[in-house]
Amino acid sequence: MPAINRRLTEPVELRGRRLPAGINVNPSIYLLHRRPEIYPEPDAFRPERFLERPPANHEWIPFGGGVRRCLGASFALLEMQLVLGAILRRWRLRPETRPDEAFARRAITFTPSRGARVAVEEI
Repeated sequence: MPAINRRLTEPVELRGRRLPAGINVNPSIYLLHRRPEIYPEPDAFRPERFLERPPANHEWIPFGGGVRRCLGASFALLEMQLVLGAILRRWRLRPETRPDEAFARRAITFTPSRGARVAVEEI
């Protein structure tokens, strides 16, 4: 599962447990993004949820966070908005087949293990 590793530089109390300086902690991005109290129906593909309630900085961290946040994060988000905007103004996308429930890890992301087909229709 995608995870990050950080070494504590000072003691921290986390959920009633005292963690000493010098140890490694590995928060799981995968599990954070599937917390039902933050994301109702966490396994459902519902991109509109981000329009309903934008997540707080500590609730959505696909690019990491803090001083070690991915340097290309802002560019990636801008590029995604521009490319998706250009595509969706000209074409309608719809799933042609339902992807299976199993996902495979591809570098730092997950994809449907058997792929997914998308139909493209000109508007």
